[in-house]
Amino acid sequence: MKKHLALPIVEAKPAANWWRTLEELSGDDSWRVCLEREFPPDADEPSASSRRDFMRLMAASLLLAGASGCEFTQPREKIVPSARLRDFAPPGGATFFATAMDFAGCAVGLTVETRDGRPIKVEGNRMHPSSLGATGVFQQAATLDLYDPDRLRVPLHEGNLITLEAVRKMLAELADQCDDDQGESLSIVIGTTTSPTVRRLLDEMVSRWPKARWSAVNAFQTYGQTASVHDLSKATSIVSVEADFLGARDWPPVYIRQYADARRIVGSTNDQSMVRLFSLASTPSLTSAKADHSLSVAPS
Repeated sequence: MKKHLALPIVEAKPAANWWRTLEELSGDDSWRVCLEREFPPDADEPSASSRRDFMRLMAASLLLAGASGCEFTQPREKIVPSARLRDFAPPGGATFFATAMDFAGCAVGLTVETRDGRPIKVEGNRMHPSSLGATGVFQQAATLDLYDPDRLRVPLHEGNLITLEAVRKMLAELADQCDDDQGESLSIVIGTTTSPTVRRLLDEMVSRWPKARWSAVNAFQTYGQTASVHDLSKATSIVSVEADFLGARDWPPVYIRQYADARRIVGSTNDQSMVRLFSLASTPSLTSAKADHSLSVAPS
């Protein structure tokens, strides 16, 4: 006779009451309403359509998205790497040029790397006293203006496009009006600049129209007093009051280089100890983050 093995009968235990948050454990109804509003019930359940229908819709969506971004008839255009090729610039090789960029009324010395006549990288000029090899965010982003396809290429007048001939006509009429009243109706507002060309043009305008008025908006103006230019290389302690000079937004980038050299002790020939930075500011900044002692205070 065959022997039958008797298996013990095991009673099924109830499922564990899992919970993810304390609100779910307490059974709060307001929490469940918020949960169902963000994640509706049965949102992860498959729909009535089959897997084949789903794949067909996804393939059609990808096809339409790719077709809309393609242009079947690409217009013919000519691309010239450089209008004037130089003997010292080999094809594909890097060529460096020393230049300057106007920033907050001062000329910042830069070194621009070009390839095939196109500038691709901007760095500070170590031999220029205004940068000493340092650059800011505006200098690094200067090349973006050259390759921006949406940049303005024609003049605007009151928000409308206007031709260069119309601009010359308007300036001629303005010059005739200024000649009649010796420039009394002319007021010129410019930004702070150290350009000798701008100064020469202003002198010519004032000599032609003596009653004309012009004023410069100073970027380094604080409570009616012009801020001075500092030399951080000679400082032993720096107190920054609402001045984010390490952010290099409204300050010359030479401060970054001078501060970094003043903080560098290893291998330095400077006999004095490391410069200390104290920051008082109402909002967090790069200067307050780098400070040895930072105090958050109200602007008042």
